[in-house]
Amino acid sequence: EPRLSFAGETLRFSGNGVVDIGTQPARPAILAGLDNGRIINGPGHTLRVAGRLYAGRIAGFVGNETSRNLALTNEGVITSEERGAGLSVRLNSDSHFNSGTIQAVDGAQFSISSQKGTLFNSGLSVARGGGDLRLFDTSFVNETAGVVRAVNDAAIEFHVDPDQQLENRGLVEAIGAGGRIVMSGKQLDNQGGGVV
Repeated sequence: EPRLSFAGETLRFSGNGVVDIGTQPARPAILAGLDNGRIINGPGHTLRVAGRLYAGRIAGFVGNETSRNLALTNEGVITSEERGAGLSVRLNSDSHFNSGTIQAVDGAQFSISSQKGTLFNSGLSVARGGGDLRLFDTSFVNETAGVVRAVNDAAIEFHVDPDQQLENRGLVEAIGAGGRIVMSGKQLDNQGGGVV
């Protein structure tokens, strides 16, 4: 199975290119080598992934093989767009940041979970064209500039425990036929943001 490994604390993708990482059922792996690793996808760069990001020693997952700590910063585009397949991200660190775009499109799935962290969104989190973007056991804060959008028969799902944070200061919207926002476990705390 294909693997992309790195030995430092940070794996950084930069430039204006596209990195395609695998298709199902290959389930490729990016392995972070040290404790407290962070994957950074820089401005203008696209990661197009079908597989899994994971912190632990589980074959076929993208993540950190030697520790349980993995964090994510996205300033570019991370996209799941393979119909019937998808990208699964499991993070185990306090803070994760999206100031770019994370998206599930064309019938693909994109799921994010973080047992002890919060995803701060100041960019665009979008599902469209039958895509399904799911957050499990992850505190989520949609910042003032952040947009959460489900478009045309697509869904964004929040499965958040009652003791976790689910807060909106930006814009949450479902537009087009069949676009929907689903919340399970906790209601949205709307702090002056817009919900459409």
